[in-house]
Amino acid sequence: MSASTTAAVRPGAASARRIAGLAWFAAVAAAMALIAATGYTSRDPDSTVYAGIAARLSAEPPASWIAPEWWGHWGFEGPFREHPAGILLLPAALGRLGYPAPQAAYAVNACFQAVSLVLLGALAATVVSGREARALTWMLQLILIAFVFRIRANQEYAVLAGLLAALYATERSRERPVWAWLTAASFAWVLLVKGIFGLMVPAVCAVWLLARGARAAGAAAVASRRAWLALAATLVVLPAVTAGYEMLYQRVTGQSFLAFYAGPRLDAGAVASDLWLRWPVNLVWYAGRLIWYALPWSPFAIVVAWLWLKGRIRPDARAAGALPFALGASALIVAAFAAADRRADRFIFPAYFCLGAAGAIGAIRWSPRLSRLVERLDRPWVPAALWIGLFLLRLASGPHLPRLMLR
Repeated sequence: MSASTTAAVRPGAASARRIAGLAWFAAVAAAMALIAATGYTSRDPDSTVYAGIAARLSAEPPASWIAPEWWGHWGFEGPFREHPAGILLLPAALGRLGYPAPQAAYAVNACFQAVSLVLLGALAATVVSGREARALTWMLQLILIAFVFRIRANQEYAVLAGLLAALYATERSRERPVWAWLTAASFAWVLLVKGIFGLMVPAVCAVWLLARGARAAGAAAVASRRAWLALAATLVVLPAVTAGYEMLYQRVTGQSFLAFYAGPRLDAGAVASDLWLRWPVNLVWYAGRLIWYALPWSPFAIVVAWLWLKGRIRPDARAAGALPFALGASALIVAAFAAADRRADRFIFPAYFCLGAAGAIGAIRWSPRLSRLVERLDRPWVPAALWIGLFLLRLASGPHLPRLMLR
């Protein structure tokens, strides 16, 4: 490519990024304004709890935010120690700044949705074409789980955003290990939101490196080793966050957070009992949920996976690790949560997007008609426009979301 051609391309790409950024900013700002104006609240029990506790927390001194209480939600009183307080901090801060406190958690969740979709596109662009990566940012808004969680106040999108940020930083650390700081910060964030379940972050990042470096040689192998060392270094985040959180919690309350969280909350004895019977049953249950909630793209993922395993398709060199990662990450998340003594659709939330992404890319490459549609919709403002359109649809539907979708 000539220097003149390069100069001609770069302004267009930069302009597209600016348009996309402005579109997302406008969409999220409009959503936040509408949530406040309508006084939106969800019927989802978890959302009600998180939104209510965050609203009350916003009226408390910030120094005490690490130690929220139930304040009567779900009929409970006393310290709220279901997990660390991470998911409550940003809504509490937003409410304290003057945004309607009962709606602050829903507004923050809208921001996490937008961040997740942008990060997903950026990550995908490292392994598939730019057109396909940009298409994912609107195609994955159409999976069933995205409809269910369109306006919520719970943890799922906060965790997904943290995981995607960690994955993007891990990929960049293959060339520049300094990016490991973002992997570490993302890991810390997910730990503060999801507690011990945040260990999925380094585990999924390891799957990414395995998939990307499976056939690496020469300079690529060196880059892979650098990334592995950088990822290993981020593991220090776990003891650092644990110790720091426990110290601050004790300073505020005079009690131990870990004594409850690592004891009655996680209940290792209950998890270990009958594991050999529970795990295969949960595995089947989650596999069904994964296929259902990743519709309409999950059937394409299954077909592509089958053809790949049979050796009938060979991805191009750039995308060689994309399908193994999507399948491997989905399987890892499902297998891990199947071992728990409780199960819920939301526990494997990132897996829906991994499988959905694999299926969406497969559908683009298999269907000429869909490929032409993707080409026509390859405009920088389309993902944000679709997102606000679907947001408005969900806002208008109120409690009338089809029950079949929620099962």
